[in-house]
Amino acid sequence: MPHDFTTYISDEELWEYIDGGLGQQRRLQIAKVLAEDATEALRAEAMRLENERLRSAAQATVVEPVPDQMASILHEKRDQIRKQRQSQSAARRGGFTAAIVICRSDI
Repeated sequence: MPHDFTTYISDEELWEYIDGGLGQQRRLQIAKVLAEDATEALRAEAMRLENERLRSAAQATVVEPVPDQMASILHEKRDQIRKQRQSQSAARRGGFTAAIVICRSDI
């Protein structure tokens, strides 16, 4: 049986529906399909359970503080990168200024 927009539910739409997204009209259409089609309802329930397991696993992840020595290395690297970017930016501005001076001297 061919699906039309009101009865066909893509995986992306179903994920959005489960997460509470989509517009009110589309949410109502999907709710109607799920109420009338046991296969689609089972698919939605399986996706909801998977979503719940993923959320639980993410919440169970232990976040440990970064060791002081590693944090120090990261801060040093960040500072080096900032200095490099500043130098590159200054070099570009200097090159642009030199180009203007050269062009003006030709006038």
